[in-house]
Formats: sequence, C-alpha cells, structure tokens
Amino acid sequence: MSFKLKLNEQLIIFGTGSQASYVIDNLNLNEESKKNLSFVNLENKSMDFQHLSGFKIFNDIKVANSYAQKKSSYSIVAHGNLSLKLDILRQIEKVNFINAIHENTSISKSVSIGCGNIINSGAIILPNVVIGSHCIIHSGCVIEHDCQINDSSNIAPGVVLAGGVIIGKNTYIYTGAKIGPKITIGDNCIIGAGSLVLNDIPSGVKAFGSPAKIVEKI
Repeated sequence: MSFKLKLNEQLIIFGTGSQASYVIDNLNLNEESKKNLSFVNLENKSMDFQHLSGFKIFNDIKVANSYAQKKSSYSIVAHGNLSLKLDILRQIEKVNFINAIHENTSISKSVSIGCGNIINSGAIILPNVVIGSHCIIHSGCVIEHDCQINDSSNIAPGVVLAGGVIIGKNTYIYTGAKIGPKITIGDNCIIGAGSLVLNDIPSGVKAFGSPAKIVEKI
C-alpha cells in the first residue's frame, strides 16, 4: 500500500525534520534509492543539515515545485506543524503525492486512503475506515471500524478512535487521547494529550480533560 521508489524516479520531501525522517523510514529506502531523494527546507534556513549530508536541498518552494512537476517525480509534505503544512500545500500544485506507510502497520483491505499521508509503525486501522489526504497517523494508534479522518489532520502516538468517529479537517489529536464511539470532532480543532472525548466537539476549538471540555476557541 506504500509507495515504492524506482531507480529512475525522484522523491521530493517538503520538510527536513522528524516527519521527513519518518518518511524515509516508512518507505524503507535502500542506499541506491536514497540517491534520488531531495528535501525542501522552508522553516529554518540556518538549520544544520549534517543528517541530510549528500542530499539535494531546496530553499525556494517555487524551484522545488517546478522540479516536483517532472513526470518521474513524486512528492510528500512532511510537517507536524499544521499551519506550515497547509501553507506549503497552498503553494505547490500539479505534483504527484505519495503515501509513506510503514510495513509494520495493520491496515484492513477495506480501508480507503487518500494521498500524501504518513502512517507510522504500529498503527492499527480497522475495516471501512476512510482517511483523507495529507494526514499523519503516528505509531501505536488504533483507528476502529467506520471512522473517518479528513484532510490534513494529525493523530499523535497512542491515540484510540472508537468505532464510527469522525475527525474534521486540519485537526490535531494529541498523544494518548481516546475518542468515544460515534463522536464527531470538527475542523481546525485541538484535542489535548490524554483526553477522553465523550461528546461531539464543534469546529475551531481546543478541548482537553477527562471527560474533555472546551477550554477556548482557536
């Protein structure tokens, strides 16, 4: 289900931090394939790139976008920072996005997955789940049957979504949170670490606690 990079193909990773490292790990690239990797650094122009020594690094998103539009090029946006990820997605176009899914995941054959997603080791995704595009699902997550995770949402390590949960766009569910069955969480929300969500959460708010309560608008 994950992307396999061929020797004559290029992969451009928009990001240079931990999420970019997850992409490399998830794709299980060999040394030959790594020669066809490029990175786009937009968040920290003074960053020490020792961990990316030998790779091509773009600092101009327009140049990177042009490079990514080539027929044999593929791309993925690797950022945990939602606002930065959305800003990058607004600036790039006409590129082929791929999924970076670790081989050590358990994903039902009936799961529907969009493009540009990062799904890390140990994630369990059960039947009839629908995942949009540009989401991050971290290690140890359990996504029960019939859930829906919409575009550009981040599901942090150890999160459990019970059956029939709906997660809106651009929403961040922090580490260890548990979402009860058939709960809907709106767009642009933040659910705090360790929270237990037993009631629907409207769009544009931050909620945390056990049970979770809305603490402020975003």
